[in-house]
Amino acid sequence: MSSTRLTTPQLIIFALVGGLAALSCSRPTQRSHPDRIAVLRRGLAQAVGDRFKVLEGKEVLDPDGRRHWLATLRAERDGEFLLRCKLSRSDAPASLPPIPDRVVEFPLIVGTVGSPRTVVQLASGTRTFPIACVGDTLVVPIPSEPEWTGHWFEMPAVLGEEEQKTLRLARANDELVLGEARGAVLVGCDNQAADVLLANAVVKASPPQGGSLASGWSVLSYVGKFDVAAPGKFLLEVRHAVPGGGAPAQAPAEQPRMADSTEGSRVPQARAVDISPKGQPIAVPMSQWVHRLAGHTGVAVAPGVLTLRVGDRLVLDCGSYLVQDQGRPLKPPPLVILKKPFEPPGESYRPLPPGS
Repeated sequence: MSSTRLTTPQLIIFALVGGLAALSCSRPTQRSHPDRIAVLRRGLAQAVGDRFKVLEGKEVLDPDGRRHWLATLRAERDGEFLLRCKLSRSDAPASLPPIPDRVVEFPLIVGTVGSPRTVVQLASGTRTFPIACVGDTLVVPIPSEPEWTGHWFEMPAVLGEEEQKTLRLARANDELVLGEARGAVLVGCDNQAADVLLANAVVKASPPQGGSLASGWSVLSYVGKFDVAAPGKFLLEVRHAVPGGGAPAQAPAEQPRMADSTEGSRVPQARAVDISPKGQPIAVPMSQWVHRLAGHTGVAVAPGVLTLRVGDRLVLDCGSYLVQDQGRPLKPPPLVILKKPFEPPGESYRPLPPGS
């Protein structure tokens, strides 16, 4: 696993190979330029052309103290685009791209105005397809640490086979997520957020692909599908409704206890949700991007706030539950969806200190 993560959430390894294509390229920025950020902005604008408009940008620090330039792009055209930024530790000739020490790639899949988006948020990370629609803005974190003296932006005009593979990693298929597990069963759902999120009774629990754990115990993974029905801003929590507050009496010693209010139950942390009215442009933080550095490839970053719009679809990790099956049909406990007052999560980025 790479030690070069960009923010605090967990890493995912992806296999990526760069493809050759017709490119829209910018000139590399140089650290000696009196206004490096202005040059970054011009280089990015040149690379994206008329597909996106660069609105603004600001330098910030991530939780690990690394500097980024947060570029705000407005989507002007629908389509599938790959924004690539090559970074070099040494100044390169202006006429040639640098030999990159680091490459950052942002899959930008943009739908037409009003297209519903599918947002998949699982334990492994967040995927959104399309990530935005025409008229929406995207907040893209460009590494800008002082040691990276050269930036070279490009957006392929024609996507090669390998670049298509990269974009496929960003696509979210809710039917695949809900239907790929063998033996999945529908479970009951007490949806107390039904005024904004319609569950449509599509909540599934699946046993592990490899069968039961030792001593006949199984971990059931819960995944829910919801239609976003109304605007709102709240904390979304999930719980497993266990009769009497009980749980499997004695888990096998080799199975670690799952931390939650109920023994045997694992639920994700509450999510901060912000739902905008249908048709209203939204600002979407990049939820996933890829970087290559020193032989390590890939990073997925979950956004601090789950940004949705009425008409979107949400596929959600709803935790897991440890049950003892012993050859009997599995009976997963029902799910409870709770809507609580909104609390902003910890900021992913913070302002630069004075004089930076």
